[in-house]
Amino acid sequence: MVEYLEEQEFVTSQEYSKEFKIAERQARMDLSGLVQLDLLVKEGKALRTRYRLSPDIKKEKRQEISMKVKEHKGKRQDSPEDILCA
Repeated sequence: MVEYLEEQEFVTSQEYSKEFKIAERQARMDLSGLVQLDLLVKEGKALRTRYRLSPDIKKEKRQEISMKVKEHKGKRQDSPEDILCA
């Protein structure tokens, strides 16, 4: 997801759910959790909501997150922290 956001800049819950093959409801919960962890920034409301990487995340941290997301790609996470914890 990190690489996607570096290329596309923004992601919606619908795009996230398609990319990771999960329900859109789960995608919204994952993205909201990542906002709470200050990894993503939420912009807009309702149907116009989109997410981008927090500018506070350093490049090294982005690479670490990207690797952990790849490890979990295609698997359902119980919480956004699961993406970051191995």
